[in-house]
Amino acid sequence: MAESIRNLPQLLADYLGPTKTIKDQKITHLTTSGDNYGSLMLKVDITVHNIETEQEEVVHLVAKKIPANERIQEMFDIQVTFKKEVAFYENIIPALQEFKREMGSTRVIDCFPKSCGARFNIDNSDLVDEDAVLVLENLMSSGFSTTDRRKGFDLEGSKTVLRDLAEFHSVSLALKLKKPEQFNQNIKKYCHDFNFSNGPEEMFRDRLRNILLENENCAEVADRIHYLGEIKRPAAREPFATLIHFDLWVNNIMQKLVDGTVVNKFVDFQLYTYGSPAVDLFFFLWSSVQQKVIENHLDDLMRYYHGLFIQNLSDLQCDTEPFGYDSLMEEMRLETEFEFAHALSFSTFIVGAEKSTGNDDDNGILKSKDEQKKEISLEVKKKAWYMTEECIRTTKPYIHLPVMAESIRNLQQLLADYLGPTKTIEDQKITHLTAAGDNYGSVMLKVDITVHNNETEQEEVVHVVAKKIPATEMFQKIFNIQVTFKKEVAFYESIIPALQRFQREMGSARVIDCFPKLCGARFNIDNGDLVDEDAVLVLENLVSSGFSTTDRHKGFDLEGSKSVLKDLAEFHAVSLALKLKKPDSFNQNIKRYCHDYHFEHDAEKIFRMCLRDILLEKDTCAEVADRIHYLGEIKRPAAREPFATLIHFDLWVNNTMQKHVDGKVVNKFVDFQLYTYGSPAADLFFFLWSSVQQKVIENHLDDLMRYYHQLFTQNLSDLQCDTGPFGYDNLMEEMRLETEFEFGHALSFSTFVVSADKSTDGDIPKSKDELIKNISLEVKKKAWYMTEQCKKRGWLGIL
Repeated sequence: MAESIRNLPQLLADYLGPTKTIKDQKITHLTTSGDNYGSLMLKVDITVHNIETEQEEVVHLVAKKIPANERIQEMFDIQVTFKKEVAFYENIIPALQEFKREMGSTRVIDCFPKSCGARFNIDNSDLVDEDAVLVLENLMSSGFSTTDRRKGFDLEGSKTVLRDLAEFHSVSLALKLKKPEQFNQNIKKYCHDFNFSNGPEEMFRDRLRNILLENENCAEVADRIHYLGEIKRPAAREPFATLIHFDLWVNNIMQKLVDGTVVNKFVDFQLYTYGSPAVDLFFFLWSSVQQKVIENHLDDLMRYYHGLFIQNLSDLQCDTEPFGYDSLMEEMRLETEFEFAHALSFSTFIVGAEKSTGNDDDNGILKSKDEQKKEISLEVKKKAWYMTEECIRTTKPYIHLPVMAESIRNLQQLLADYLGPTKTIEDQKITHLTAAGDNYGSVMLKVDITVHNNETEQEEVVHVVAKKIPATEMFQKIFNIQVTFKKEVAFYESIIPALQRFQREMGSARVIDCFPKLCGARFNIDNGDLVDEDAVLVLENLVSSGFSTTDRHKGFDLEGSKSVLKDLAEFHAVSLALKLKKPDSFNQNIKRYCHDYHFEHDAEKIFRMCLRDILLEKDTCAEVADRIHYLGEIKRPAAREPFATLIHFDLWVNNTMQKHVDGKVVNKFVDFQLYTYGSPAADLFFFLWSSVQQKVIENHLDDLMRYYHQLFTQNLSDLQCDTGPFGYDNLMEEMRLETEFEFGHALSFSTFVVSADKSTDGDIPKSKDELIKNISLEVKKKAWYMTEQCKKRGWLGIL
């Protein structure tokens, strides 16, 4: 029988003492099916005879045995968890209480039931078997009770739990800080992690995913978050790491009202471990607090916990400076990736489960997905949706989902200078700005933030764009983010102001303005110099102002091409004029940031082989297929004077946005990761061959080059520069000299990037055959025409 305990007198000998003997006992189930999963809880009422007084009394106890179901035993890894719990009562509690006494505390931590006896078996061996039992005082007989798990704690009940949780965490932490050897010997040695690997995680994941897909706000993350069992708990971080319960939910907390004060007792110490206090805080709040309390008092409860946590550390003579509220919130953020999955599964399938399943064997935890589906109420689903939505909202940076690409940590701090001291972010929505295949060197996010003005009490929506590093390591390496991301930040923070300042100094009534406005930038959140996943550049959202990109598969028409060349000529000329007029300023504010970008990645060989095969298909191109330089075979030529200036070096259709204003086209150039010091002919050649419609190139190539040159020299003249060295023939010589490199650059780009399928995610095929089969005849014809024209004009450097 499950309701039996062998050799009970021997088990309770130390607790009862030598003068008391057991005359009778009654053992029944303590909890109903569905209220306990990792153990079998028994109510033990023993009639005790006192040999000295000849009196009898009834002693009320609780016995905790291993689960009857073998699969549940495996899920809860009883050989580890049962032993841990025994050690908690026999070693850890005494160590914490002794430490407090040594530190002069008049009251020791007492939020646990008293231990009455424990064993692993009746043979005094180390194996936990069906005779394993832990006997504790019966808190219910003393007036303690658990809160209905389907309702959860109200505000006052939640605060009393957090009061004792703060003490539990802080006393353990203080012991670690003050007496590390004692902490390691009496506490940390027992902190073995519980392995969530034997349960029905796949069933849970599938069902949770379906629940999230039912809600529009949650559907977008349903396939992107980590569910329970998919990732490991993060390693403990100092200095916060301490003893944590790791299973603190409503059924593991008992309460009693004494003289108007709520007294708590924490139970079920099978899973405790060494980790962040944020683990317990997050899990308790989301699993055990009433929904209306969470919605209205989440921040209040976290601050309440922190205040008591700090006060306890201070009382135990610990330095509290490393444990500020912001640091605790960072702990919350770091723990969320795992704890979100933990709490979501638990609150849905355990807390939200029906109390009586009709199956005492497994408590309903092992039911099929279809059986569970019937039992998940709309109320439980709403709680899951709300939790997910809150963890998505980066206005609460401590509870966002770090696995999401559409996330920006510490956004308020990032935009502080842009928003000013009177505006705070109330809400935000972050989505992808560009489709897969439309951006390779970065992740572009659309960020709509609701801002509250603390002076006017008004709200407004601010539209910005966030640029993050590529999601895949391959493209991070290809685009050399440690160089290119830093360069782009410098472009907005240093170079644009320098160009505009120079024009004003030269008396220009209008300054160059073909760039988006900067709103904020960082390399990481630690103020270090390393670009990591938190690197972000925030700019105004040009799309919300009416700007748009031209379809890269179509390219610019004649009018659109001229509008781009007009601003490109000014961009080159103003930079060149600054170099000529104020070389020190140019070197300090511009040239110092012009680090060359190196085209180095594993796909270059495949690209070269594919392009060679394309050229060999056409007789007029075949003769040069083995004589030209493909991308990656040679370095970019050194900058030549006097033409050398600031160049974009990646000016193609997707990096140019346009808008019609009063009948005129206004341009904005974007994506300044690759700019460098070089010939303006590099930008001119690359733009024309990558981004202009084929029919325009065939009919107006010379017209466009002359149009650019006219505006280029006009801008130089307006800035009081001698235009003699910059005649059209000299520009054409620059085109010839740049073609040796730019031909391979533009040919690869127009074939594999501009013409790529928009539905792709930027993955590069593994073989030449896989790559070439997707190249259309139209794309090949463009490559052939480009080759023929460059050969005809003598730009390829071969006969």
